[in-house]
Amino acid sequence: MPNNMNLSSRIEAILFAAAQPLYKKRLMDVTGADKKELDEAIQTLSDRHGKESGMVLLEHGSELELVT
Repeated sequence: MPNNMNLSSRIEAILFAAAQPLYKKRLMDVTGADKKELDEAIQTLSDRHGKESGMVLLEHGSELELVT
């Protein structure tokens, strides 16, 4: 079970490097997280970028994208 803060940082790095939307399923496969863990990490990441950040986490259905 991945640490939530560590997982959110890993997801952030993956999305930043991808520079395009990625399916949540792909993120689960790459990180080894289950759906609940992924959802919690996404919320942590969304909260982090919702405050004083030049980046925004966008959710398009089952895809996620980190944009400036």
